[in-house]
Amino acid sequence: MAKYIFLELVTKTKGIHRDKRREKDFSELLMNLKENNKAANAVFNLDFKRPLSDKKKYYTIKIFNDTQRMIEGLKKEFPSNAIEEELIFTYNSLHKKFDKYLKSIAQYIKENEITEDLNSDLSHIINYLKFSAIQLLLELQDQYGQYASSEIYSPNEIHEKYFGFQTDINCISKPENVKPKIPGKPKKTIINKSVSFGFIYEDSNKFKLTLRKLCLRIDMINENLTSIDDFYELLTSNDYTKLDTKVHVMCQTTQFSYVMNRLKPYFKNLTPTSIANSEKFYTKTNTLFKAGNLYKNKSEIPKDKSNIDNILEQLQ
Repeated sequence: MAKYIFLELVTKTKGIHRDKRREKDFSELLMNLKENNKAANAVFNLDFKRPLSDKKKYYTIKIFNDTQRMIEGLKKEFPSNAIEEELIFTYNSLHKKFDKYLKSIAQYIKENEITEDLNSDLSHIINYLKFSAIQLLLELQDQYGQYASSEIYSPNEIHEKYFGFQTDINCISKPENVKPKIPGKPKKTIINKSVSFGFIYEDSNKFKLTLRKLCLRIDMINENLTSIDDFYELLTSNDYTKLDTKVHVMCQTTQFSYVMNRLKPYFKNLTPTSIANSEKFYTKTNTLFKAGNLYKNKSEIPKDKSNIDNILEQLQ
């Protein structure tokens, strides 16, 4: 099952077209399905045709709940104490995600010849999904567009861009009296008073062994300058300012960024920003790592990914 319904409903194997449950089945499901409140930070309204069948009602609520949950979640994605590079990276990542949603929906509509006739269950549900995805992109643009590196589009332009034809989108509106609180761009650097990455993994010996395997597998650090034991002590220390350790990263930045991101669940505060603010990590050219280095070099498929994943799975 996809994390969010925007991809789940348009997959070939588990898409909405494969749901053969009857009306009475959806009637029972609706008894235990609660519609959430509209997200407090939502800027746009989506006023769609009222669903009359239980199947339409069920999926409308599911889509609405996920949409509002994602809009509400935007606030956490753009914390006030983040540096500008981090916020730009976050915006681009979310834009890429919403772009994928819209392209997947457009492909599904094309392959299944779905029209804008809202009488059928399938057309009603998929069109509601389409406009909900458009709303997500609009919310991102409107609330955090100052961090965009891509073009900003109007509702009609978004529809034409992804679905290939112009239409007057009357169902999505922005009330004139609604003005989102858009934060100003943060300073380039923000002082982080934290002196620890907040190590929380329960088995320190197991973590140390895993870290050693990683270092040896991908030549993660320059062991002529820093031992693996010192690297481990730095990551797990309650106060790294008391340590004289300096870690010189030897592997590719994409690999290092990927490993640090995979290790995040075992720390309270292991992020590109905290790594940079520690002033303990150096590149091959002996310059301090900046948060932007790690954000710009994030990759889901770094070199030697399978081996890295196999080693990290030992922590689970």
